[in-house]
Amino acid sequence: MVAFSRKLGHELLVIARKTVNAAFSNENLRLKPEVKTRLAAELGVFVNIYRRNELRGSFGYPPGTYSLAEGIKRASRGAAFMDPRFGALTKAEFNNVRFEVTLIKKLKLLKVKKPGEYLKKINPKRHGLFIRYGPFMAMQLPKFAVRQGFSARDFLEKTVEKAGLAPEAWHSPNLKVFIFYAQSFSE
Repeated sequence: MVAFSRKLGHELLVIARKTVNAAFSNENLRLKPEVKTRLAAELGVFVNIYRRNELRGSFGYPPGTYSLAEGIKRASRGAAFMDPRFGALTKAEFNNVRFEVTLIKKLKLLKVKKPGEYLKKINPKRHGLFIRYGPFMAMQLPKFAVRQGFSARDFLEKTVEKAGLAPEAWHSPNLKVFIFYAQSFSE
């Protein structure tokens, strides 16, 4: 299981909020060199923004994509302004939203002989999913599966669909399925 400190979680929440606030003025939040050094690990990071306890934006990156310092800023801007399911967050909404940051330490490739074995290895109450099929990829947090009451099959199919593929594409031997553990921090 992942174990990140509350202090780190709080720091990332502050950076997420400041990043989005700076973007309203077309500015890029500049982090001090010592902060960049402290946040140099290439962890996966997701930022969710909620308004009235409803998702308002979500964006993230798997481990190994960016340093945590860069990833938190990119994911924050993505959640606020680039989630295609929602319009861009407005300055008027900004003070009425809540930020949540989720950290992912590493991905674990599931090795199976037959695609049906995935369903025995995925626990939607504990695992997040990351799938890759050629250039197509998608990531879902375990919180999503729990909130929807998904079975392992539902969760896998929804993740495959999020990547822009047909739900049954999980049967393909070319699909790579990874699980991960995540830890979230919320305002």
